[in-house]
Parts: sequence; structure tokens; C-alpha cells
Amino acid sequence: MKTNVSRKIVYVLGSALGLAGLAVFWPVLAACVSDEAIAPNCFWSCTCPSGFFVCHKVCPTPCICRNLECMRAYLKQLNEWADGYDALSHRLMKDVPLESYDLSAMSEGARDATIKKINAQYQSYQQGYQFIHDHLITGLGSACPQAGEFEATVTEGSCVLDRQKLNAAKEKAPCKEIGDAMEAHEQYHQAQCLTRMARNFRLPRNQYQPEITRPAIMLSQGGQAAEEARAHRIEAGVIKKALDSVTNKCMGR
Repeated sequence: MKTNVSRKIVYVLGSALGLAGLAVFWPVLAACVSDEAIAPNCFWSCTCPSGFFVCHKVCPTPCICRNLECMRAYLKQLNEWADGYDALSHRLMKDVPLESYDLSAMSEGARDATIKKINAQYQSYQQGYQFIHDHLITGLGSACPQAGEFEATVTEGSCVLDRQKLNAAKEKAPCKEIGDAMEAHEQYHQAQCLTRMARNFRLPRNQYQPEITRPAIMLSQGGQAAEEARAHRIEAGVIKKALDSVTNKCMGR
């Protein structure tokens, strides 16, 4: 009888302790579940001084929050570059009105005239690029990349992306999200290049060059500026999405 009573006492005490423990840790468990959606990187750190558990939530500050002003300034910079390239494109396309031309569908005379017009705008494009670089790069500090400084290049004609240069740029970026944005920018250029390269045609020999095989689609200088504007907006879109995703994590900043 005494043994049964002792067992009941132990059982009751154990149940009470279990319920007490559940009461203590239930807020922690509930908080963990509720926080998972908005702060998946948070975790609970518990210690047991003097026989009592003490827990506190640890939420590492996201990289974007640590570089919030940099990210916002970079987003603004990308949009300024996109606007600058749009303006350049509109100016160049007053004389050469299309972004690209199908050379294989033209007569020899029309083709030669089109190529000549496009090439004649090369210096105008370079001057426009220099203006964008001189007037729209405001400087974002040593810890934040400037638009253009970290861009890799896709070689027109082969559509090869300079992966080594891109990876080096991504490593220098203060946050992974900036590297992701640069990747999206260059992948867009590469995809557009591959589209132009999809069909070749044989350009007949003339007094200036021997017979050559080249892509049928030729990008105009205005088209190149328009493509740069779209690539910068794609890059800006990745940055904006990243900023929007951490609104709750960067409260008070």
C-alpha cells in the first residue's frame, strides 16, 4: 500500500513538474513557430544557471539590414542608370529607329547603308555612356558598389560570359543579394545575345571586307542602350525584392 501511495505521489509530482515545464517552454515553442515565417534565421539560446532554464531569442541581423543604406542607394543608382540609358536610346533611335535589324532580309544596298548608319553612331553611344558614368554615378562609399563598377561583360558574337570577372565582382559585393542582382543582369545580356546568334547568314564580299558569316540580327547603338536599360531594371528588381523581403527584420533602421 505504501509503495502504491509513493508511486502516486511521484506520478503527481512528475505530472505537475511536466505541466510546469510545459507552461514555461510553451511560449518559447509558440514563439518559435510564429517567428518562423518572418524570421527563419532566429534561434533560441538557453542556459541553466542555478537549476533554472533561461532562454532568449537570437536573431542574427540580416546582411541587408547591416547595409540598408547601401542597398537603398544602390537601388536608386541602378534606376538612374536605367533612365540614363533609356534617354540615350531614344536619342540614338531618332536616326536609326529600330533596336535591331535583320540583315539577311535586306538587299545589298539597304544592308550596307544600315550597317554604315549603325557604325556611325558608335562614338555617340560612347559619349552617352561617358555622360551617364560622369553624371549619374554619385558614389556610394567604399562598402557599397557603384552601378557599373561590378559588371561583368558578355562578348557579343560569342555570347561568352566572363564568369571569372563576374564571380570576383560578386565576392566583393557586401551582400549576396547584390551578387544575385549582378548575375541576373549579365544573364539577361547573355540570353539576348544568344537569341541574336540563333541564325547566321553569309555576308557577301565587298570592297571593304571579304565574305564573312555573321548573325543575321544586328543590334543598333540605340538597341544596345535599350538593352542596358532593361538589364539595369532587372538588376534593380532583384535588389528591390530583397529589400521588400526584410522589411520586418530591419525595423527601426
